[in-house]
Amino acid sequence: MLAEFNLFQVLGIETNELRHSAFLAWLLDPNASHRLGVYFLRKFLSLAAARASAYEIGTITPFSVDSWGLESSRVDTERHHIDILITDEEDGVVVAIENKIYSPEHGNQLARYRQTVERTYPGLSPLYIFLTVDGDQPYGEEDASYYVPMSYGDIAEMITQTLEDRSTSLAVDVQAALKQYVGTLRRRLLSDSEIQQLARGIYFSHKTAIDLIIDAIPDTRGEIRSIIESVMASVGELDQDESNKSFIRYFDPRWDRVSQLGQGKRWTKSGRMLLFEFRNLERNLSLNLVLGPGPGVTRQRVFDLAQRHGEPLRAHGRLGESWKFIYSKQILSGRDYDDPELGSIRKKVETAVAEFREHDLNVIVEAIAADFA
Repeated sequence: MLAEFNLFQVLGIETNELRHSAFLAWLLDPNASHRLGVYFLRKFLSLAAARASAYEIGTITPFSVDSWGLESSRVDTERHHIDILITDEEDGVVVAIENKIYSPEHGNQLARYRQTVERTYPGLSPLYIFLTVDGDQPYGEEDASYYVPMSYGDIAEMITQTLEDRSTSLAVDVQAALKQYVGTLRRRLLSDSEIQQLARGIYFSHKTAIDLIIDAIPDTRGEIRSIIESVMASVGELDQDESNKSFIRYFDPRWDRVSQLGQGKRWTKSGRMLLFEFRNLERNLSLNLVLGPGPGVTRQRVFDLAQRHGEPLRAHGRLGESWKFIYSKQILSGRDYDDPELGSIRKKVETAVAEFREHDLNVIVEAIAADFA
């Protein structure tokens, strides 16, 4: 499966947000070379409108979308700094799409984009969409009341349906592009894909050997792991759990007093269900609180607590059966990795850990410990 040719992989843009935005904008544009006309745009907007109605966001409904012609829709990327902007003067609608793959929200960008749309297009009915890998809602309560959550799983399903519905009318090269794009999504972004399930099965069947192989790979991530462990050695509150180059995990001993949190399965040997995890990926580093596999009652209790408590905890979307982030802090991305001496990387890790200790650590640990007291 991995050996299959995929142009997005060859070009190295499988997780590049700008490239995903460009491809989606092409697909949504009724006048683009795919020759689907308004088909995909209408399908996308219909789903977004149905989701908006379910979340009681705005006034646009699927019936609204059915009444639009959409032939005059204009689709732009990075217009007014908005990832994808769809405007249609004839139908009286403007759609702003904020696209997030691995980067987090920052500042008040969602509110600023909304204000820009309201100021620039006062006569058009707005629809705001927050597109993420898992279909998460925005962190802020106010942003969540305006932005409709959609996922890349939604995108993959819509493209798959398009390929089935239009198989006889789509050009061969367009079909190939769409199939490869769906393959990219399922291979790199979507955790429920066949290839991800196979990968997890292989990993758990050969965990010790694979961890050893990962640790032996000489690359920047190994040096970053060393930086993380060096910085974290000075953090008295946390101790290190089972780790490798990609996932450096820590626990707070206060949680060890809660027996329910020690019943984790299919994860680390310690059985801890809650771990702070540095996710050390290719050109991306984040610190997350991971709720791992274990008894459903305990997992639901922690997830519900995170929803009630709010910041710095976050619990959006659905609670599945495996791993769920209930806290995330972005540390490194993109150009942060261009320092050959890694000096600026160490400084950013030190700053991020210091901020985490000062503002978030005790709030999170004490809230969860108190709930199980």
